[in-house]
Amino acid sequence: MPKGEKAYASLEEAEELLQGMPALSLADRRARAMFAIAYLGALRADNITSLRLAHFDQDGRKIIQDANTSRTKNGKSLRISWFPIAKAFVTAVADWVEHMQSMGLRGEDALFPSLLELKRGSYLKDPARAPIEPMASKDAVAKAFALACRDTEAKYTPHSVKDTLAAERDRRPLTQQQRKAWSENMGHESEKITETHYGKLPEAERFALFEEIANGKGEAGPSPRKMTDAQKIALLDELLAKVGWE
Repeated sequence: MPKGEKAYASLEEAEELLQGMPALSLADRRARAMFAIAYLGALRADNITSLRLAHFDQDGRKIIQDANTSRTKNGKSLRISWFPIAKAFVTAVADWVEHMQSMGLRGEDALFPSLLELKRGSYLKDPARAPIEPMASKDAVAKAFALACRDTEAKYTPHSVKDTLAAERDRRPLTQQQRKAWSENMGHESEKITETHYGKLPEAERFALFEEIANGKGEAGPSPRKMTDAQKIALLDELLAKVGWE
């Protein structure tokens, strides 16, 4: 029998979890932003806790994964485009960045400082102070995911984010080049890595899809070999119109 399935949320489920997270305390808001940026950039927990404010490029819609100043897998640096997902993920991170800046944090300061550092008050606004270093532990990210899943049966981990985004890639009608771009934006050197290790169909979904196939649902349309002459003429007219032929 196959090994146990890796649990991962759909993007819709992840958005619901994000929207259900509390935002009253500073710790809550940091947890929301950590959870959101994981999906926004397909980031690992260790990478998230080692990011600096300058790594969140809001104007360019990028996340900078700089191996020189943050902890990355295999020492890999990468400019990550925000994945095209719900605006709620962007808003959670952008609101956190704005709050950090209002407290006096800037460029080389940790994007997600420890709560102890954030209690230093007026010191944070001192222009001569040294940069606030990122946390050494990734435990805060694990706790953020635990907070998001506190009322759900499924308990998702930070590493499950890559499965979510790999599965989303397969659900969208992307061109081959777009699929390649999606994989590389996840930090994968080839699409094979994405296909082999992430976003496997859960058994229940596989069974449901086979039911659709058995019931004749989801078909692309009749095969040209089975079309009537009228259908073939209509299809040809449609194709010619798409390429601009009169």
